[in-house]
Amino acid sequence: SVRYRVAAINGVGMGPYVIQTTDVTLPKAGTQPGAPTGLTLVATNFTTVTLSWVAPSGTVTGYDVQWSETGKHNWAATTNQPTDQTVTSITDDVPAGQTRYYRVAAVNSAVIANAGRGPYSDSVRLGGPADQMGTVTLSTQAPMVGTAITATLRDADTPLSNHVWQWQKSMDKASWMDITGAGATAMSYTPAAMDEGYYLRATVTYTDKNRSDRMAYSMATDAAVTLPADQMGTVTLSTQKPLVGMAITASLTDADGMVSGQMWQWQKSMDKTSWMDITGDMTATYTPVEMDEDYYLRATVTYNDKNRSGRMAESMATDMVTVPSDDASLSSLSLMDSDGMAIDLMDMNDMSVAFAPDTRMYYADVANDVDMIEVMAAAMDSNAMVSVMYGADDMMATMMDGGGYSVPLMAGENTVKVNVTAEDGTTMTYTVMVDRAVMMTLFERYDANDNMVLDKGEILKAIDDYLNHRTISKEQVLELIKLYLSGTS
Repeated sequence: SVRYRVAAINGVGMGPYVIQTTDVTLPKAGTQPGAPTGLTLVATNFTTVTLSWVAPSGTVTGYDVQWSETGKHNWAATTNQPTDQTVTSITDDVPAGQTRYYRVAAVNSAVIANAGRGPYSDSVRLGGPADQMGTVTLSTQAPMVGTAITATLRDADTPLSNHVWQWQKSMDKASWMDITGAGATAMSYTPAAMDEGYYLRATVTYTDKNRSDRMAYSMATDAAVTLPADQMGTVTLSTQKPLVGMAITASLTDADGMVSGQMWQWQKSMDKTSWMDITGDMTATYTPVEMDEDYYLRATVTYNDKNRSGRMAESMATDMVTVPSDDASLSSLSLMDSDGMAIDLMDMNDMSVAFAPDTRMYYADVANDVDMIEVMAAAMDSNAMVSVMYGADDMMATMMDGGGYSVPLMAGENTVKVNVTAEDGTTMTYTVMVDRAVMMTLFERYDANDNMVLDKGEILKAIDDYLNHRTISKEQVLELIKLYLSGTS
């Protein structure tokens, strides 16, 4: 029991007390309940969790159940709050994909502030070590018709087994329907054209180490299914220089793939603006005829790809159609050694001659030390093709950077052929017989009289070659002098 007194105070001082004449008896503080124990959480479906705990000792009239996304702050009361001390289990609704921590405290009727609520139990995480919640992720959140999406399930309560997948679609992310058809019950699903405009998600039922009725589903895709970017088909032609009588082939490529139902139409134009259909040819190959001369050509095609039907594409316009030339003649032909020195063309009488387009046969002589020549040949018609071959086996000569053809020579006679092919396929061959000198002995080289004996004039020629031309060495001159003095070969 206690008594109280009170006095007034002003700027002068404090006045006399008035004394309470009766005793006041304060109530005793209530006994605070203990903390509940054994708090467990069980997810009963995608959005509902069941909490249960063991009641503490002491008087209990109800419980305070709270949740938090972090388990550290911002605790809030659950929607369901038990008011009966006999109730030690409740259910709570959890938004899809949210992580929650729970705690519970016992409550009694003690009247001192806060004394009536005991300490909270340890917090427990929904999907914590005791019961991990499975999660499903998708390989993309932007689905596209024709491009596969793969779902992946993760659950720490391994091992996992008995996966049963089901893909679903929705127009509003609220009402979902099962997808039927290829891949709809597999991990990977390829959206079809009928899925355009829908959001997708993947669901799975499976077994983990704790139970066999587990379920999980992915978040809805961020975007509705769309058709892939509309890839334009392209048409290319085998040549841009059409010739009467020479076939042209058109080729279609389309990055969307699954091309089918191609219907070709060739067209011609005098100005590349106004086009008319060419009748009778509905294939990818067309052979221009004489009435197409001086017209431009193009190929058009209608077809289907994997996204849509009735696609159209067309080629670039060609050059004007021309009649192919039959000119297979050369305008020039010349030979040169590896030092860049010109080699004379000769007739069959070993007389030097100038090249003439109408003359098909020529001759040339080179020293033994010339083992390679370059053949320069130009066609009269710029659209004709030139090639060079050599030897008995008609080996193909290699074109050099300067435009000539490199031809190796053997000692003796070498056949060189210059072939010209005109636009219309007409061919013409020019032949050059190149005679490379055979290697001679030193004695044969200076035995000008070919009498097997060296005379004074031949020795003086050798000395002159050494002194003035250096085409023979001093040792070779001495060898020839010995042969001269001995009178032998």
